[in-house]
Amino acid sequence: MGNDHLDTAQSLNSLGILYRNKGNYEQAELLYQRALAIYEQKLGEEHPNTARSLNNLAVLYRNKGNYEQAEPLYQRALAIRERTLGGEHPLTLKTRKDYDELRMRIKEGVDGGEGGLGRRVGGVWMGGPDAC
Repeated sequence: MGNDHLDTAQSLNSLGILYRNKGNYEQAELLYQRALAIYEQKLGEEHPNTARSLNNLAVLYRNKGNYEQAEPLYQRALAIRERTLGGEHPLTLKTRKDYDELRMRIKEGVDGGEGGLGRRVGGVWMGGPDAC
């Protein structure tokens, strides 16, 4: 198995979730970006696994309070999921809900700190069950 194998991308994505949940956003971001690059290269820009990586990066940026970085990733993930999975698929609905909440936060001018779309537990941001 090489550095660009699909199993490697899945492992990178899973490690990214672990690092994100531990609050190590910088390491999680690198892992998510690498997984995304592999999925785009191997499966294309319209594959559900590509959408998953985009969604995970969006969640990471949202948790960090970087709403402007999160928004286009949510848009892209949602568009892919709607086309490939359908509008009523649970992953599509979850991405749409998260994106709608983000848009509401942006409109209200709410930053991404305490009281944002998740909560802090022991100093670690817990954005909810969004590793999709």
